[in-house]
Amino acid sequence: MKTGTGNTMTKGNRTNHPSRRGVRLNPSKGGRTDRLEVRITPESKAALMELAKAAGVSAADLIEQWITEAGER
Repeated sequence: MKTGTGNTMTKGNRTNHPSRRGVRLNPSKGGRTDRLEVRITPESKAALMELAKAAGVSAADLIEQWITEAGER
């Protein structure tokens, strides 16, 4: 626990940023339990993050959408 600054970390909260205070992060959103670690170029990462931001979703949500769409073809 961080003390003395007014920003305290709570169990389940990965950041003490004021906008996240009291928010519990759930890594298994939508049944997600596995983690995928990949190496990509900084340019590809920037493009992925920009596409996700434009779509109003997380990078994980966008990747899952692409997988679902590819499976429907």
